[in-house]
Amino acid sequence: MNSANHHNETLPPLPPRGASGTHTCEVVQLYLSIIDDLPAEEVQTLMEHIRGCANCAAAQRSLLLVTDSIARLPETAPSARVDQAVLRAIAAHDNEQSAVGRRAERASNRSYRPRTARRGQIRRSWVGITFATAVIAALLLALAGTFYFSGNIAQTPSAFALPPNLTWNGYVLYHTETRLDSHGNRYQILTYYNLETGETHTETEMGSTLDVVAIGSGGTMLGLDMMHHVAQWNASAWITNESMFNLAALRKGLQTKQDVFVDTDEFEGQQVYRIRAKNGLTLLLGMDYMPVNVLRGAVGPGTGQPVYNKVQLIPTPQVADSMWNTSIPTGFKMGTLPAKP
Repeated sequence: MNSANHHNETLPPLPPRGASGTHTCEVVQLYLSIIDDLPAEEVQTLMEHIRGCANCAAAQRSLLLVTDSIARLPETAPSARVDQAVLRAIAAHDNEQSAVGRRAERASNRSYRPRTARRGQIRRSWVGITFATAVIAALLLALAGTFYFSGNIAQTPSAFALPPNLTWNGYVLYHTETRLDSHGNRYQILTYYNLETGETHTETEMGSTLDVVAIGSGGTMLGLDMMHHVAQWNASAWITNESMFNLAALRKGLQTKQDVFVDTDEFEGQQVYRIRAKNGLTLLLGMDYMPVNVLRGAVGPGTGQPVYNKVQLIPTPQVADSMWNTSIPTGFKMGTLPAKP
C-alpha cells in the first residue's frame, strides 16, 4: 500500500510534526495499525509524536503486545467465539453500508444541498475505518477472552520491572562498533566500560592512518595518539557515550516513563527484553536483565539495526588494571590529538 492510496481512500492526512491534541492522537493511533506499510518519513513523524505522547506510546505498546501474542498462538482454527465476533462486525458494516445507500437515495430525490452532501461524503470516507476498527475490536475482545479462559495471560508492559536486587557491578562491558567518516571511510571503535566504576577505555582505529586511545572517567580524560606518541588531556570527545548502560539511570527512566518497556523479542537466537530509551534507541536486555545490545531505528518486533558489532560482558578480574591507567606513558609528549573522524 503506498502513501497516496491510504491517504485518499481510507485514512485522514497524517498530522504534521509538532501537532498535538485529541484529534492528532486519534489519527496517529489509526496509522499505527499500518506502520509497516508507511514510508520512512511518515514512520519518523509518528515516532516523534509517540516519544512525546504517553497515550500514543501506550497504544503502540498495546498494539505490539497483541501482535506479538497473536504471532505466538499455535496454528489452530479460530474458535467459534472469534468467528461470531467477526460475523457480527461484518453484519454491522453491511447495515452501515445499507443505511448510507438509503440516505444517498433519499438525498438524490431532493434538491441539491451542498452541506448535506459534504456530510454524507465524509461519513462514507470513514466507513472503511469504522469497519476495520470494529473487526479489530472484536478480534481483540475474543483474543482477550481466550487468554482469560485458558489462563495464558501475556506479560503487559506495565508489569515489567527490573529485579530490585539486580546489579551490573563486577563486569566490564566490551563492545565494538563500525562507523563511517565524512568521506565514507570505515573505522572501528573498541570500548571497555566498567559497569561499576564508570571508567572507560576507548580505542579508535582507521587502518594505518589513525589509532587513538582515550582513558578516564568523569572529567579526567587522557587521550593518546598511539602512532605519533602524543598525549593530550581533556580528550572526552574520543570517549563513547555509555549512558545506555547506566543501571541506576535505567531504573529511574523506567519509573518516570522516560524509558519504556516495549516487548520481548528474539535477537541473534536469544530472547530479549526491548526497552525504548528517551534518546530513541532501543536497549536489549537478556532474560537475566543483563545488556545484550542496542538497536537503532527499531519500530516493531524484529526491526532495527544493532549499534554494536559485538557485545561481551567480561568479569572485572579478567581485565587488567592497566586498562584504566591515566599516567602518561614513557616516550609520549604533550600535544594535540589528530582530528576525530
